Formats: sequence, structure tokens, C-alpha cells
Amino acid sequence: MGKERGGKFFWLFILLALIVGIIIGIVPGLSVYWWQKSSFEQKGAELKKANRTIQELKARVAQLESEREEAPPAVTPSPKTTKPKVTRQCGYIKRVYKSGGKNYLDIDYIQFLTGEEADEAAREDGEIGPGEHVPNDYYIRNENPRIRKLEIDRGVKVFVETYNEVEREGIIVRKRSLDFKTFKQVFETNDPNNQVMIQNPYWITLQDSIVVKIEEQYIP
Repeated sequence: MGKERGGKFFWLFILLALIVGIIIGIVPGLSVYWWQKSSFEQKGAELKKANRTIQELKARVAQLESEREEAPPAVTPSPKTTKPKVTRQCGYIKRVYKSGGKNYLDIDYIQFLTGEEADEAAREDGEIGPGEHVPNDYYIRNENPRIRKLEIDRGVKVFVETYNEVEREGIIVRKRSLDFKTFKQVFETNDPNNQVMIQNPYWITLQDSIVVKIEEQYIP
């Protein structure tokens, strides 16, 4: 009887030892399993979050590209430029010459008046009486004899009325363009064939105080 009870205890001990061994083997495995599962779940959540962030960034990039295509092109403001000052004066050209590599002319400004202005000025100066009119409908007034020196632009345009007047079928050729070199030579040489041209008044166009156009005023 004692032997049977001792044998039962022995096998019970063996069974308990096996159960304990199994438990000891399983628990770490379960621990590893749950840790790995938890880690995978955490990484899966992080991956999903990263995917959402990527999708949001892609949507934002697409929106920015759409806005850029719809937006009008940027216009770079051009620097402000000062508009050149252009004036026109009439006067007698006294001299045309070159100095320091530039061309110049000396001119005495006058008032070349026509119509009622001419009649009024002539009456004020005592040149005509009440009710009279100036001859040829023009009057020249020179109140200031000051001579002005003006620089001439390299590309100046010249138009003359009396240069070497030529008869063509009974018509005198008048208004024509003339190269500046020839115009300058007429004044430099005091050309006897063009004394009328030298003595006539001229209209000069100034751009920022530089002569860009010279036009002879025809005097009947």
C-alpha cells in the first residue's frame, strides 16, 4: 500500500514537473509573441500615419501647382524713365561749328508771329497803324539779342527751303531734307550761293536742350 502511494506521488511529481516545464517554456514564448504583436501593431499604426501624411503632402503639392498655373504671370515693374523735355524755338543761326568732338550752333532767339498775333505785336511796336495788317502775314520780334550756344545731336535732321533753289518745270523746289555735313559747310564757308538760306530764321527742336531737328523758315 505504501509502495503504491509512493509510486503515485512519484508520477504526480513527474507530471507536475512536466506541467511546470511546459509552462516555463510557453510563458516566454507567449511574452515574445505579445511583444512582437504589440510592436507590429505600433509600427503598423506609425506606417498608416506616415501614409496619411504623404497623401496630405501630395494633395498640398497638387493644390499649389494648380494655384501656380491659375495665377497670372508676375510682372516685373520696369524702372521709371524720365520723359525727355522737348521744346521748339525760332531764331537766327549765327554760326555752326565743331568743338571738343561735338557739333554746336549759336542762335539768337526771335518771335516769329503770324496772323492776328503778328498784327497786334506790330501795332504795339509802332510798325503799323490801327486797322493795318503786316506784309505777307508775318512779323518778327527780337526783344533779347542774347546768343545761345546749343549742342547738336549726331543724328540731327535738317530741312531747308532755299538751298540751291532749282527750277523744275516752273516750280521752285523748296522743302527738302539736307545732310548735316552740307548744312554745316554752307554756314562755315558763308556760301555766296546760299546767302538767303544763311540769313533766314530757323526752327530748332530741342530734346533735353540738345538740337535734334533744324528747319528753315521760308520768308516770302
